[in-house]
Amino acid sequence: MGAIWMETSQGQFVRTLASWGNVRAKWLSAWLAVSGGNEVDAITGATLTGHTVHEVVWDLRDLHGCEIAAGGYALRMELTDRNGAGANHTVSVDIGTEGFDVSPPDTAGFRDMRAILK
Repeated sequence: MGAIWMETSQGQFVRTLASWGNVRAKWLSAWLAVSGGNEVDAITGATLTGHTVHEVVWDLRDLHGCEIAAGGYALRMELTDRNGAGANHTVSVDIGTEGFDVSPPDTAGFRDMRAILK
């Protein structure tokens, strides 16, 4: 089970970009706390049998379809493959007039990450 979502830099939920599986959804405590499990307009899928690459695209809109304001945002991700809390990670990004290409260092549970704004 896993989820990828956006928050403002102040921790306000913006939108779920992807979620997969629901067998262990109750263990995604960071995502559930901020989103309430909201998957409106998200890419959803079945529980995976192994780890894989996840590619998500964000159209810079919130869960209501409104364009977001320029500023700091957090790309959040969380996963678990057991009946318990798993790994979570945050990548901070600035949305403005300039694009970016960020490759954060690997962490427990997440590797080869890349965030791009063109």
